[in-house]
Amino acid sequence: MNRVSANSPTVSVIIPAHNAEATIGEQLDALCNQEDAPHFDVTVVTNRCTDRTAEIARSFAGRTPEIQVVDAPGHPSAAHARNVGVARSDGQLLLFCDADDVADPRWVCEMVRAQQSQGCDAVGGRLVVDRSALPDWLYRLTYQSMDGSCTMHIHNFSYAVTASMACTRNAFDLTGGFDENIGTGAGAEDTDFGIRLVQRGLTLGEAPDALVTYRPKSTIRALLWRSHVYSRNGEALAAKLGVANRPRLIPPVVLMVKVAGYSVIVDRMADPRPILFRVAETIAQHSGRRRYHRAKQGAPEVSSLNGAGGSAMAATEHTHIDVTVRDHSEPTERPIPRFADDNNPDFGLAPIGHSQERSTSYRPAVASSPGCCECVSGPRPLCPH
Repeated sequence: MNRVSANSPTVSVIIPAHNAEATIGEQLDALCNQEDAPHFDVTVVTNRCTDRTAEIARSFAGRTPEIQVVDAPGHPSAAHARNVGVARSDGQLLLFCDADDVADPRWVCEMVRAQQSQGCDAVGGRLVVDRSALPDWLYRLTYQSMDGSCTMHIHNFSYAVTASMACTRNAFDLTGGFDENIGTGAGAEDTDFGIRLVQRGLTLGEAPDALVTYRPKSTIRALLWRSHVYSRNGEALAAKLGVANRPRLIPPVVLMVKVAGYSVIVDRMADPRPILFRVAETIAQHSGRRRYHRAKQGAPEVSSLNGAGGSAMAATEHTHIDVTVRDHSEPTERPIPRFADDNNPDFGLAPIGHSQERSTSYRPAVASSPGCCECVSGPRPLCPH
């Protein structure tokens, strides 16, 4: 088996986590059983968790690699959690994965080896979609395009999905980190990061042997909420980039005509489920765009996904904000990337350390107890709090 070179960079794995008690243990167990990997540490960042995610992560005390659990109670987003995780780790190569997926035993090794051999600034690992809970027709409509891919493509550039991504700390700093102003939850922040990576003249490679088993949403309700959130955050990204080559909102009359047309087609189909899902998905996407524009106008953010599943879908809005943070004896605090105004011609990016600060930029919370930075192996020395 190929091993990474002896002079490989220090490696930190960052895992954002929001209410991931059902899955975080399996992901951490997979990281504790990596083969041929260089020394690395893991940082689990809990983002507004109300369950046992942090407790389960701390139960891995004494195992290798070293695991630190850090709380990021600020903005409810995966972008915020990842930025906090990067600031609280000191690896020169940053690996990102999610709390609800499972890394292959050689994931760390292959990600490091791909970055070293290709000499690139960032790397996308291969995602293998777990189809066990998805009907075939739903898999084809939702996740087939990403199954087996290392990178995703939009227009004329590629980007890596943060469920399996690596980048050098230098590239992360030059890019400015993840934009926390894209929206809540997850979706579009990795696309935005990829755009700025290309803008900076940095390079993206692929690691086809670095596998991650990707757990998709498996219920109609969760998939529709995913479409809602992705559409809402995608609208924020489009506004940030000044993209206005398509209508933002579907007029209600047009939407009704589309639904009526679909209903005629459904009556003539042997299996109406795909077309019915597309109708519901269109409504969910429209709701996401509408919610974004209501927020921009200062109106309360009220989801249009009302009805039988509305409240349940709203409850799952922030379900996937999983983050990992690692502990070190002498922590080096790094500045959190800050972003300039939305009208900044440079894609809304300000260099790290920029004097202009956004109200949403992260500040370490002042904890009320000495256990605020407690590592799985004990209290953290020199706690900045």
